[in-house]
Amino acid sequence: MGASSNFIQKFSWRGGQINGQIFLIENVAIGFKLGFNNYYSNVSPQMYDFGNGTRLYANTYRYIRKVPFQIGAVGHILPNGMIKPYLGLFFGLCYATETAMIQDVQSRKENYGFIFTPELGFYLKFGKNSPAGVKMSIAYNLATNKYTIGMREFKDLQSLNVNIGFTYMVTKR
Repeated sequence: MGASSNFIQKFSWRGGQINGQIFLIENVAIGFKLGFNNYYSNVSPQMYDFGNGTRLYANTYRYIRKVPFQIGAVGHILPNGMIKPYLGLFFGLCYATETAMIQDVQSRKENYGFIFTPELGFYLKFGKNSPAGVKMSIAYNLATNKYTIGMREFKDLQSLNVNIGFTYMVTKR
């Protein structure tokens, strides 16, 4: 998505996330998210002219790796149901590396930026009294990481994440 889609167009399942929440009141929680995303693209062979009489015909391998750490608030719409929909807003820092590799020539940039993420999802409990369940969500990430690779300048990193995972609710007894 966004400017980074000019660098890598493919969807990627490479990533993961761990998160936690603590309820302030019955349907409002604060929490954190720590994740990683790895995007990869292999561009078909093309001719590259380096401007000093050097030309190279080769594939290009492109990578974007992100490690966001965020805190935020989550509103649970039906906190006592079997299905618990929620809406979350998170913000934090995003460490990213962007790499372009042509044959053995590599350009790599590392940087930090701010990240903002609205998230919509739900928890589905395995049983009425079960603390375990499945979590599914969709989240839009906008990170302010800026970088230049070759002649291309990128002003942000955007992505749409689809999350599927297991959850375990720890409650007071």
